[in-house]
Amino acid sequence: FLHSWSYSVLLTFGIQWSAFGVSYLLQTEKFYDICGGLNFLFLGVQCLNNNDFTGDYNSKRSLFIFVFLLSRGWLTLFLAWRAHDRGGDSRFD
Repeated sequence: FLHSWSYSVLLTFGIQWSAFGVSYLLQTEKFYDICGGLNFLFLGVQCLNNNDFTGDYNSKRSLFIFVFLLSRGWLTLFLAWRAHDRGGDSRFD
């Protein structure tokens, strides 16, 4: 359990700090929504790969994670399209 939790924390900090570094150097905010969505997707895949559960609960868990990945994937694509179409995120203007 601790290993999985620690990996999630390190992955999240790595993604977010990398996005901050690139955004700061390029002076843009286009990466925030995309990196946030990718963070959710990577953590969802990590949950699928975590084999702590077995049996029927595992199939319910897998279905839930699959639906979660579909919804976060759609949201990430939408936010990426919107940031590209508008040339940035107007919330930061």
